Parts: sequence; C-alpha cells; structure tokens
Amino acid sequence: MGGNPPLHERESCGVLPEVVWMSQASAEVYEPGEREVCISIRDPAAPLPGLSPRFIAVLSLEFQDDPEPGWEERGRSITEAQADQVIEFVERHVAARRIVVHCLVGVSRSPSLAAGLLVAHGRWAEPDRIVNPGVYQRILGACARRLGARRRS
Repeated sequence: MGGNPPLHERESCGVLPEVVWMSQASAEVYEPGEREVCISIRDPAAPLPGLSPRFIAVLSLEFQDDPEPGWEERGRSITEAQADQVIEFVERHVAARRIVVHCLVGVSRSPSLAAGLLVAHGRWAEPDRIVNPGVYQRILGACARRLGARRRS
C-alpha cells in the first residue's frame, strides 16, 4: 500500500471529527452524545440495525465484506458512488463531534472505512495492513476526487 507521501507532506481532504468504529451489536446499544453521526454498513438485504434516534444523521450503506484480491472484479464491495456518499456525508457533518462507523462484526469494513477517512484527512499515517483494502482504497479515491474537484473550481 505504500507510495503515499509522508503524513506531514500530504494535502488533507479537509476537517474530520473524531472517528470510532464498532460492531453492529455495539452500535445498537451505543447512546451517542451531542452532535454524533453514524455510518451504518450492512450486508445487502439485511434488516436495518436498531440505532439510537439520538444520532443527528445516519448514512446507511449496503455492501458485502469482500476483502480478498479480486474484490473489484466481483463488484460486491463498496462502490465509487458509495465512497463518494461517505465523503459528502462527512463534509455535511464536519461540525459533528464524532463519527461512529459500524458494520456487522466491526473488524473489516468499518475499520477499513475509518482508516481511509483518517489517512485521507491527515489524521493518521498509512497503516501497515488493512483488513479490507477495497473499502480503504475506495475512500482514499473518493477523497482524491473531491480534492481534484476543489482545485478545478
């Protein structure tokens, strides 16, 4: 995954609230404080999780956990359009205190999405290993597209 410039030399995708990730079971019992939003990731056709109404906003995404090589060809992981939705959601809620990201188990999709946000926003050095590289790469790509669009306007 190397090739990115060191953290201090990167152009940031913008401001980012605190980001935490967890399993769906943890998210369903989590009670957000003030100004918290949620990115909820579930399998296609899975029922909506029972999240607290105290979240000021929830972005609900459906895609499979497909961390193995060839994920892009199989088309089951996060799409570019969904990654763009994530970045737009984060930008709309930049005043949030915290972004909670959850998936079913909390060990693949949600931490990979959170890592992509943290790296793209200059809050974290690129990790040595990502469990779900497809999700991570799509989030970094969406941030890069957003930065490119800002430079052109």
